[in-house]
Amino acid sequence: MLTSEQKASFKAYDIRAKSDVLTDNFSFLLGKASGDYFKKTSKKKSVVIGRDGRLSSPRLHRHFVKGILASGMDVEDIGIVSTPQFYYFVKYAAKKTNAGGVMITASHLQGEYNGFKFVDQYSSYVHSGNGLGEVLAALEKDNSPTLSKKRGKRVAVTKTKVSSRYESFLSSQIKEKLPYSLVIDVSNGSGQAEARVLRKLAKRCKVINGTCLGTFPAHDPDPLPPKNRKQLENEVKKNKADFGIIFDGDADRMVVIDKRGNQIESGIIALVLAKHLKQPRIVSTCNMSLVLENHLPQKGTLVTCAIGRSKVHESMKKIKANIGAERSGHFYFKQLGFTDAAGLAAIHFLSNVTPEDLLLAKESYMAPETNIVVANKDRALKRIESAFAKKAKQILRIDGISLFFEEYWFNIRASNTEELLRITIEGKNKKTVDAFLKKIQQVAS
Repeated sequence: MLTSEQKASFKAYDIRAKSDVLTDNFSFLLGKASGDYFKKTSKKKSVVIGRDGRLSSPRLHRHFVKGILASGMDVEDIGIVSTPQFYYFVKYAAKKTNAGGVMITASHLQGEYNGFKFVDQYSSYVHSGNGLGEVLAALEKDNSPTLSKKRGKRVAVTKTKVSSRYESFLSSQIKEKLPYSLVIDVSNGSGQAEARVLRKLAKRCKVINGTCLGTFPAHDPDPLPPKNRKQLENEVKKNKADFGIIFDGDADRMVVIDKRGNQIESGIIALVLAKHLKQPRIVSTCNMSLVLENHLPQKGTLVTCAIGRSKVHESMKKIKANIGAERSGHFYFKQLGFTDAAGLAAIHFLSNVTPEDLLLAKESYMAPETNIVVANKDRALKRIESAFAKKAKQILRIDGISLFFEEYWFNIRASNTEELLRITIEGKNKKTVDAFLKKIQQVAS
């Protein structure tokens, strides 16, 4: 019988909870149910398992693997890796044998959390709408599953085999040494392979917090809060570096800062990523800066989608997009099966960025996403729409509601799990944005 907390750990895109919720028995049963799922969806006989460096990951890994083996499926154990490294191994290195893969990680969450990310044999995301719900249903239905008479086998893949092909792939994306000096903050996560490649290819590069430590002693592994970037900002200025790059705990997300310590908006990064493509096809979320839309080359195609990993992934597959982007620092690539990869994003950004690109930041001011706690999110959303929609030049309802005016625009959407609204605002300057944000907050409350 699943506890309420264990059931709640099944999110839209993965499984996440505090590690004490993910008990040994839960991890075993989850492994068994996952093995049964992969056995049903593929004729191939093995499941790729990777993990990050969190203190709870070895325990979860041990019991989850036992569950997979009990289903009769084999396990290709690739050890501690970044999530993009895991995606690459599933899609390319193990494509002849694997039915899919599971990465044990809680990504950017604090050290006491952990979780499981699922992909199929092509590294396409398995989420609540296309398979993860089946795994949950199997767990709820049967607490004493029938174990396979023929147990699977675990194969430990050498670290050299896991890293060498992935690092060669990343290195192949650059034909000459990068002209910039860098500081890279690995956040004590599992992005060592990405840092090694960037260190080799940059003119000058300093890596901080490069050791994988599950306690995340330097700062939390979330690159978005400014407090977690303070050390990086200081190192960039101290070393007179051109850019600073910070990864999250599993290196599927990054934030880039300039030499002054200012964050470079994801819309500008996405625009730079598109520059080396002859006919770029880009998917971006509805909370992305208009800089991307306003400056995309005429031959380019831009499709806007709802916020979330699976939303970007599915939209990219639909139009065969080269690149996908979320404001939160996730950048997706067709060449990696439409998955997110911070190291690849960093390489393409540094290979193509120009001083003129950085000047685009002066065109507008985009406030950090703001959360407003409300008594009833649906009613508050209707009040805001009623108060502002009549004067809007354009209205979009892709995810929540986006309203466009002469000097600013905003997107507001309800949280899936809490009574709060998430607001993104971009305008001509900070004064305009701050003033309008106050108006929204007044109406919402």
